[in-house]
Amino acid sequence: MLGGVLDPHAAYLLVRGLKTLPLRVAHQNATVRSDLETTAHALDACRLATIAPSLGGVETLIEQPAIMSHYGLRRWPMSREPHVLLVGTGVVGGAFFDMVATLNAGPLSTNVRLHALANRSGVFRGRSVIGAPIDDATLDELAQRPSPVLVDATAADGIEEPWERALVRGIDVVSANKKPLAGKRAIRDRIVQAARKGNARIRYEATVGAGLPVIRTLRDLLSTGDRVRRIDCVLSGTLGFLCDELHEKTPLADAVAIARERGYTEPDPREDLSGADVARKAVILARELGAAIEIDDVDLEPFDVDEAYAARCEARGERLVYLARIDVRDDGVAISAGPRAVAATHPAAALRGGTSLVSFTTDRYAVHPLVVHGPGAGCVRDRCGCARGHCRAVGSSTVA
Repeated sequence: MLGGVLDPHAAYLLVRGLKTLPLRVAHQNATVRSDLETTAHALDACRLATIAPSLGGVETLIEQPAIMSHYGLRRWPMSREPHVLLVGTGVVGGAFFDMVATLNAGPLSTNVRLHALANRSGVFRGRSVIGAPIDDATLDELAQRPSPVLVDATAADGIEEPWERALVRGIDVVSANKKPLAGKRAIRDRIVQAARKGNARIRYEATVGAGLPVIRTLRDLLSTGDRVRRIDCVLSGTLGFLCDELHEKTPLADAVAIARERGYTEPDPREDLSGADVARKAVILARELGAAIEIDDVDLEPFDVDEAYAARCEARGERLVYLARIDVRDDGVAISAGPRAVAATHPAAALRGGTSLVSFTTDRYAVHPLVVHGPGAGCVRDRCGCARGHCRAVGSSTVA
């Protein structure tokens, strides 16, 4: 030691510890299971509770994965070259493919291996078709690979059935597709049961805020004992663009034409104007709160306002936004979505363009809501959400 002097007893303990170290290590290896993957999963199931001061000076209980104190064990599962079945080869799927290539070539390589691609035509590996769309043989083969993951980059209906078959085989699912999770609650329950049966994981952060950590923030609030009272959401980049154009006195029909020309809308703009996509996102968030709610329960209003309505909002010092609101009441959860005039003090009043925002009003954040906002819409953010969900799925043992 440099700069320190040990007393005789401390020196004796130090020497004894060094001399007996090989024996103690050998004994530990003989009595403790050496399956690092099992150990890592067991540690993931634990939680460390620490007390940390918040900015407001109030102590907050913060839950952290126990694995954070055993960082060396995390690297081993992540180095096993996770294998991905990418479902959907459109805009989002292609962007995710490009991002994986970039990640693998970067200094912090994730060693992701693209096992196969799937679309309506079949399942492809290289230049060969290896099966019908996601058949059992394809899933069985994927399940034998290290850290198997199915990434759903589609907006397809009926994809929940392949999800279930993958999950019961222990294949993790990462999704940007809202429909399986916002559809009938019985379908979502079957998906969760399949994940539990296969000890698999589901990650769907990208379904709500694209690349924004919306679901993760909500779960952090709930896991630390906070109670959510209201959630305000502005989650449509297309409708945000239209609101901006109406405030610029552009007629609605012209604004829709501009948005369509720039690729902001769905092929049929009526899908955006109906507000159905926003309603699905709100239902996914409400179900995170434990609400037994269906998409038909949403009080949904289409985007049917014009530039005159935006001008009246402006004259009152308000701003037009397409807002979804989740109210947590004593008798249950209520969801509404539609064009709204918000006061200048509302967090959404400052939004412009395709910026997304989710505002959480809780017991802890009663006066000043907790706000998550940023450029959430677009395929680049969707692929970021998928990539982050994939990394979290491979590096965590949390089910659903």
